[in-house]
Amino acid sequence: MSAQEIDIHLLEGRYASLRIRNDRAVDRLATSMTRHGQLTPVLAVTGQAGRYIVVDGYRRLAALKMLGKDTALVQVLRDDEDEALLSVMREGASRRWSAIEEAGIIQELCRRHGYSLREIARRLGRSPSVIKRRLDLLESLPDDILELVMSGALSAWAASRVMVPLARANSEAARILANHLARQPLSTRDLQRFYTHYQKVGAKIRQRMLADPYLFLKSLDAEDVPLSVEERWFREAASVCGILARMERCVPEVFSPQMEPGLRKKLLIRLGRARSMVIGMQQQISKQLRHDRSEQGTGDQGTRLPGTEPSRHRQAAAHLQKHGDKGSGERQLSHRETDIEIRDLAAAHQDTAA
Repeated sequence: MSAQEIDIHLLEGRYASLRIRNDRAVDRLATSMTRHGQLTPVLAVTGQAGRYIVVDGYRRLAALKMLGKDTALVQVLRDDEDEALLSVMREGASRRWSAIEEAGIIQELCRRHGYSLREIARRLGRSPSVIKRRLDLLESLPDDILELVMSGALSAWAASRVMVPLARANSEAARILANHLARQPLSTRDLQRFYTHYQKVGAKIRQRMLADPYLFLKSLDAEDVPLSVEERWFREAASVCGILARMERCVPEVFSPQMEPGLRKKLLIRLGRARSMVIGMQQQISKQLRHDRSEQGTGDQGTRLPGTEPSRHRQAAAHLQKHGDKGSGERQLSHRETDIEIRDLAAAHQDTAA
């Protein structure tokens, strides 16, 4: 059937609430209509009392109203209302509908027109599970979040990929995040990063993340800055010190008189291995610093500024010379000797226990 000009006031927007609002798209359509006129007709079916029910073309209709037009180019379909909806979904509307918009039409077909999900699936050529997932998507969102989506304040992608699974687990958390995004949207990438981290952490950290998602993302960006090898070494050394401090506090409890001898031996051997690794690294650092001094000369003036303390390298070398490098008069323990020492200690504990 050919398109015809129909008064806009005769067009009923029964399904307007099922379309996601997009003011920018309407502005672009209005600009195009100003230059070229309405190129694509609105799709409608015959209603009651000389009126028509719009099934597709709500943005075109909004653009015409924005321009102050009294009539719209409309193609009136001969199908019934439900058949027209199925036809538009099956053959494709003037634009691609989001999953939530499709879910809204499916819900209307079920509630208003009495279709089963299986019948909708058959008529659309899709599997019943796909149709069921579409409907679940809509019904999983709290009403206030759904309003944000349909108003365009929250993207359909954010709703389907983040808000729906979050709402199923914690509806209040979903509302808090949705309100943040409505005020200050995040890019798809940032929202995905946020939700990925949210799923991995505990309740206390989740609360802090929800309190200020933007601050949390800034902290992630700061962590993403590549560290120099010296900075990484320093952080790892600090972590090792923290671990050793915690282990030291547990020594009285772990190495109690009631400790099983076999387990004590295992722990002491593991401690010996750790100790030998530290001694080996001390020797390597001492050797490297001696090599640096031999290349720079005995004065080492190139590494200190006037009026400053000796360089960090010299301080480290002095510390190692005092505590970890006794010179040629005292031979360093090898890794194997250290392990043997700890094994002997473990054996002594075992003999005592016997």
